[in-house]
Amino acid sequence: MNVEEEVESIAKLDQQKSITQKELRSINAKIVQVTSQQDELRSTIESMKTSIKQKEKFISELNESIKSLQSLVRKKPTGLKKCDDDIDVELEEKTIKKLELQLKFELEELAKITKDIDMDCMKKQKSFKKNMVAQTKRYNQTLKKIERASTLKAKLLHLRFEVFHQVCNRINNTLSQIYKDMGINNNCYISYCENKNIAFEKGVNIYCKPNGNEWIPFSKLSGGQMNLCCAIISLSMMKSFPTPICFFDEMDASLDSINVEMLSKIILEYSKNTQFICISFKFYEKAHHVIGVYHNNQTSCVVPFVVEGE
Repeated sequence: MNVEEEVESIAKLDQQKSITQKELRSINAKIVQVTSQQDELRSTIESMKTSIKQKEKFISELNESIKSLQSLVRKKPTGLKKCDDDIDVELEEKTIKKLELQLKFELEELAKITKDIDMDCMKKQKSFKKNMVAQTKRYNQTLKKIERASTLKAKLLHLRFEVFHQVCNRINNTLSQIYKDMGINNNCYISYCENKNIAFEKGVNIYCKPNGNEWIPFSKLSGGQMNLCCAIISLSMMKSFPTPICFFDEMDASLDSINVEMLSKIILEYSKNTQFICISFKFYEKAHHVIGVYHNNQTSCVVPFVVEGE
């Protein structure tokens, strides 16, 4: 897996982490809400139970009072009119009936509330807790994946920079040698940032020293110097990392005859191990094989030339 795929994988894991965190926050909010509702219902139930116990106690006391009054009434002589005690007994009985009806109603309400808690709130809470456990597990797994991916990314970035560093050093080492092989007092080198965290953002810079003068950046070179520098860097890359075929497209366009002669000699020497294919108006004198291309009636035509000595 290359670095780009690893970076994309880490981005996906970060997105998954964000989604998981959002889901966890939503579940936690729902659990808090359900728990709050459950606490309120429990408080209501406890209050109603307390009220019911008080009323049951009050009814029990009333029943005792009624029994006591009824006992007194039975002891009175027959034929007497109802006294105030009889009236009080009837009032007490009516009060008891009302309280019994109210108690029955409250018991029914309590049963409904209890049923709602058992069938709704408790089930929701269990479901949310189960979902939260699953989401937490997924979240922890995602964190582990991100940690592994981050570690792998750091290793790959370090390895990429090390390879880049070695490649640039090898090319720089061969650049001076190629200039020496050409017999000219020029030089150039590739410069890059040593900080591996930003090296690839900064890119590379090329500095040249034409004719033994001071170092100047590539952008300040003349057209011919740029062409020569590019050709030398290409040859340096080919020498550092050999290839069976090398292709040049009008690399000598801005070169004078002296530089063309020197460059053609070095290419001829390197052609022992590499096949060079050059589009050129000046190199053909040193070529092993020459193919001419010309335009005729809006058509490109080719014609082979016989090279002396072949």
